[in-house]
Amino acid sequence: MNDKLNNQWVRGSIYYDRTSFPHLLKDGIFPFIRKNKLIDLYFVHFSFWSRDHINVTLKSIDQDNQRLESQFLDFMDRFLLENPSQTSDLTYKFYPNNTAWNNQYYETDFYSFNTVAVNNLRVNISDAMQLFGNVETIDRKTVFSFIVYLQLGIFRAYYPSLSDTQTIINDLLHLLDEANEATTNPKLKYTKTSDSFLLENKAVLTEISEEIWSDLSKNKNLKWLFTWINACSTFSGEMNFKEHFSLLSQVICEHIGIPNISNLFMISSFHETPLIKWEKTHSTKIKLSNQA
Repeated sequence: MNDKLNNQWVRGSIYYDRTSFPHLLKDGIFPFIRKNKLIDLYFVHFSFWSRDHINVTLKSIDQDNQRLESQFLDFMDRFLLENPSQTSDLTYKFYPNNTAWNNQYYETDFYSFNTVAVNNLRVNISDAMQLFGNVETIDRKTVFSFIVYLQLGIFRAYYPSLSDTQTIINDLLHLLDEANEATTNPKLKYTKTSDSFLLENKAVLTEISEEIWSDLSKNKNLKWLFTWINACSTFSGEMNFKEHFSLLSQVICEHIGIPNISNLFMISSFHETPLIKWEKTHSTKIKLSNQA
């Protein structure tokens, strides 16, 4: 994947207003991924640079990308013609709303880590992003709560005991406070402390944690999270927790469309945003890539 000239990759960009991202994900992108037989590997990530869009990186089973590229653009052109999104952004943009393009980026332009193991985790994150297809709108609450679930999943992969994890989370949040004090970039600073964050979100964070540290294999609504935790457990290898958490937080960040931000500030972003639970109405039946 680190070969920019690898002809097997299709690098698609669908320009669509973010208010309609759920529709694009649920009825456009993931149906195409599920039904297309040429796809060997796939990554999905949000982007808000230039104009709202979703990038879809696909690896073809063919030695070149011609068949898959043609099928992708044909499918998306039909979808966009039949399901145009409305945008309030009327300023001129090079890429018009409701258009699909190919080869507007290299996968190495935004994917910081390009190993087989990390790519497998990227597929898991992409699968989990199908959850956004079942929300009315993708806002700060849904985005940061999604990140919380994935980050707590990393904790769960390392620490089977919830009591141990609560101590670790407290320590980590205080480290974030120290990092916040040291930063000079006002865009990366937050005004609330970890203590106030924990106090304001104690009830929902406790409920989420108890749910994550339960037997997820029996929870159909969180099957995606069970798969993610197992993938994180397999990936960890000889890495210590801090290295593992830092790397995977950055990978999550890239998929959600939050580039060029220190992974230490992932959880700190929650200090400005109340957490929500992914209730049954936010769940979706996901066909995971590593399942038969």
